[in-house]
Amino acid sequence: FFAVAGPLPKYTGSQSCAECHAPILKTEIHTRHASAFIDAKFEADGGQTNRSCLACHTVGFDLPTGFVSQNETPHLAGVQCENCHGPAARHAANPDDPTVRPRAEVAAQVCGGCHNDPRHPTFDEWNISGHAQAGTTLTNINAASQIKNCGRCHSGSVRVSLLERTPLPTRDAEMGIVCVTCHDPHQTNANPAQLRNP
Repeated sequence: FFAVAGPLPKYTGSQSCAECHAPILKTEIHTRHASAFIDAKFEADGGQTNRSCLACHTVGFDLPTGFVSQNETPHLAGVQCENCHGPAARHAANPDDPTVRPRAEVAAQVCGGCHNDPRHPTFDEWNISGHAQAGTTLTNINAASQIKNCGRCHSGSVRVSLLERTPLPTRDAEMGIVCVTCHDPHQTNANPAQLRNP
């Protein structure tokens, strides 16, 4: 075992992302994720002070630089960029440094961290569905014939291209059918489930 010395990852809040990512943020702030902390039902249930709720309704709760309280860290209330992309203060301070750039993670487990209880059983439902297995048995799916034929149903990245009417990918087609294949976390589309419009 070894430890890597370096600065602690630091959460900064979505406003730090606005300078470079304004178009995405302008839409995302109108999603149910962004209002997760001030939602009337959440407040009525006492969620703003319930430790078991704060982990999913704030940024970095119970982590060294994460949400503490509405008074101390109001900029970290709600579901924001860093809930999915990780702490981004170092990236905001050095946007051109690729070594500190947060990763655009699409694994279903990212969503499953919060969407996995009796109120939100969607990850557990996905995990036992055929979607969770799609793409795992195909070989060489990045071949052009596989992308066009098999990819329509077995590749999440191909499916997103078809839904968004963008060119089919020429690589990275091995992404399975994960949550973001059908649900776009950055969009509202006047649809509470954030379903991509076919």
